[in-house]
Amino acid sequence: MKKQKRFSRVAVCLLLILVGLGAGVANASSTPPNLSLQITGPSSAQVYSPYQYTVTVTNIGGSTAYTSSVVVDLPETTTSPQKYVLGTVSGYPQTCQLANRKLVCQLGNVTHTGPNRTKSFSFTFAFPISTRSLQIKATASTVTTPETNSNNNFATIAPTPVYPNNQLTSATMSVSNCTGTTLSSFFECELFPSSQQHFTLSLNPDLTMSYEGQFIGNWDQYAGANRLHFVLFMGNGTAEFNGFARSNTCFEGITTFSTSTTYISPYRLCIQ
Repeated sequence: MKKQKRFSRVAVCLLLILVGLGAGVANASSTPPNLSLQITGPSSAQVYSPYQYTVTVTNIGGSTAYTSSVVVDLPETTTSPQKYVLGTVSGYPQTCQLANRKLVCQLGNVTHTGPNRTKSFSFTFAFPISTRSLQIKATASTVTTPETNSNNNFATIAPTPVYPNNQLTSATMSVSNCTGTTLSSFFECELFPSSQQHFTLSLNPDLTMSYEGQFIGNWDQYAGANRLHFVLFMGNGTAEFNGFARSNTCFEGITTFSTSTTYISPYRLCIQ
């Protein structure tokens, strides 16, 4: 009789332990997912050169993140009324689509264990010369909400622009430009070829500038071999250009006018 009671007590204890374990498993399986995103790429990037960027998403939570996706916000132009990607994006997989200046990439289900716990994709991007600080931002999301921590769903990368050297002693320059109110890059002029004007300037050895044989201003590279600065004397005011080398033959930058605080003009100057 005593043995039977002991057995019954042991059985009850085992049952309670199993029930407790079952509850623990149930609680673990109901733990929300937690998508953690990282974006990697170069810390510096030469302008107009394509570099690879990789987005990696890992589920560090306790359950599957269903129908997950990543939106990559690319730099955008300041053109109006329509905006465009400020730069050149390429090399992205078929699971990504470019829409409204964003890469929208489908990841499917990101599990909390196994090989599908981490998913990644890569793309290439070339930054243009711009007066703005440009960055790429990636954000992950899932239909399984809420997540344990949504603060680790996004990341940004902003490579430092690198410009080639283009030391001048004198040159005849072909100039292209367009004019607007909020433009930050000649890349924006290239989107609208019909808006561009073209003319020729001479950079003389004595650091003067001439247009059609007449003195028009002064130029210098005091800030470095990858920079170009000049001032043009135009009627009652001046036009001042500050730019960077795009290559060993071309410079790009912005021209401002002393007679107007509204309009600016992106320039590209290339050695003939």
